[in-house]
Amino acid sequence: MKKIFFLIFLFTQFSTYGYVVNRTDSGELIKWSSSRNINLFLSTSTPDLTSSEVSSIVTNSVNQWSSRINNTVNISASNDGEVSGRNDIYFQSNSEFFSDPSIVAVTQYIVDTNTTYIQEADIILNDSIHTFSSSSTSTKYLGNVITHEVGHLLGMGHSQVINSSMFYELRKG
Repeated sequence: MKKIFFLIFLFTQFSTYGYVVNRTDSGELIKWSSSRNINLFLSTSTPDLTSSEVSSIVTNSVNQWSSRINNTVNISASNDGEVSGRNDIYFQSNSEFFSDPSIVAVTQYIVDTNTTYIQEADIILNDSIHTFSSSSTSTKYLGNVITHEVGHLLGMGHSQVINSSMFYELRKG
């Protein structure tokens, strides 16, 4: 009985998180300045989904994080792909862009080394090999991919918690 009580006590004393905050090599947090709005420019052009489906799914995914951060996140339609100096979400059909065909999406960001604040971030979705879905029962549901990548955009790394948004592998649901 003492062993069971100890295990229950142990599990209730530690918090687990579905994400890891990215850090610099010296251990400082990589994050956005809390006073800065995060403006995302969305290109909805993909053969898999309509523009309104992409816009709705991305907005919903961003809203999942917005309630958990101090920054205001704004989404604007752009449909002009990547533009230097701004935060873009766009589809890329050039398979040479991704080092491995199993990569569904990547998030790249630029960090100010003096402040460790994120200055710019882009989410690039691989639609050269992957077919995105608007169905949440699909492993290629765009909402899961975007929610995960927005986590990276906000400075989070992968989690070992299997059902978390920041788990390194796509799952249904």
